[in-house]
Amino acid sequence: MLPRQKALSQVRPKELTVLNSQGQRISLSTQFDIIKGLATHYIDIGQGSPITLIHGAQSWMYTWRNNLYPLSQNFRTLALDLKGFGYSERPRGRYSIRAMADFIEAFLASRKVTKTVLIGSSAGGAFVLDLASSRPDLVSGIVLVSSCGISHDRPLLWDILKVPILGEIMMALNNRWMVRRQLLEIFHDKRLVTEEMVEAIYKPLTLPGSNRASLRETRQHDPRNIDLAKITMPALIVWGDKDPWHPMEMARRFQVFFPQAQFEILENAGHLPHEEKPAEFNQIVTKFVSELSSP
Repeated sequence: MLPRQKALSQVRPKELTVLNSQGQRISLSTQFDIIKGLATHYIDIGQGSPITLIHGAQSWMYTWRNNLYPLSQNFRTLALDLKGFGYSERPRGRYSIRAMADFIEAFLASRKVTKTVLIGSSAGGAFVLDLASSRPDLVSGIVLVSSCGISHDRPLLWDILKVPILGEIMMALNNRWMVRRQLLEIFHDKRLVTEEMVEAIYKPLTLPGSNRASLRETRQHDPRNIDLAKITMPALIVWGDKDPWHPMEMARRFQVFFPQAQFEILENAGHLPHEEKPAEFNQIVTKFVSELSSP
């Protein structure tokens, strides 16, 4: 293990506090492995048909804390911190949608997963779509959660981050106040934004290389190269009806590309419906995946 990887393994959490099916807080052990030469933080729990949870930009597997355990009661449930995010390594190089999809593919190979349902939140949905397009043999179904993957109007902050120098200044100024402000913007129920949540999101953003990784992912994120026409496997689209970043019109555009997809709207939920309405989300996903797994 390289010195930088050993150092990262020492700061990453050894467990993740999650909610079980009764809404009680429990701890799940997380793992550390080398994927494509990079230290990678992940979790792999449960048995049954595999499902793989993919977080969005400037996030990590913490976003799935209300979903991991309940879903693992029926399925083998995997989640990882993508390269450049959470407690995984932050290399130089490409952070394009294709590069991120390649990393997910390598992770699945390392876990000996030959077929999985991919579940992607926000930017993670674009990575899911790209992998489903390029490796349909690997993907049994997709779940898009307020997903990127088609051209759309981005929040002003993301446009600022794309501007050279200005983006670097914005990232250098990132602090807990800015993280809290962004969470309050994307959550419909502001009461859910706690100091614990702010700290959990902010802490990995302070690790060396985080700013560079975030800027490269933002600047290299171009969904126009995803061939949506190649995606024919079953799809579930889950959207928060109060999403300020990805309005319902965007969800309906996905419906045009995937007319046979199941479409679920979670009421009074913002950009992260799996966090705001976990019980409803888990029930919808469980039913969708169970029907795929039925003979």
